[in-house]
Amino acid sequence: MESQKKLDPQPPHETEESKIIAQIDFNNIDYKEMALYAYNHCDLCGGPLEFFHVGNFMDLTMEEEKYCPTCNIHSDKTWHKIQ
Repeated sequence: MESQKKLDPQPPHETEESKIIAQIDFNNIDYKEMALYAYNHCDLCGGPLEFFHVGNFMDLTMEEEKYCPTCNIHSDKTWHKIQ
């Protein structure tokens, strides 16, 4: 029975050596801000994206292409309907 107690891990206790380095308050997350940041920044490097738009007024569509000048990568094209 005593050997079993020795094998059970003990939960960590708050000491002078252990410190809180980050604390996340999930009640105050701004999802709109997160979505805008993800849309306007590169997935690979986090740098700001440049947007290029080409309008097709016959089909009433707008082609959007994202470009990261830091990575030199063009992302996929997105088409938007013009109303």
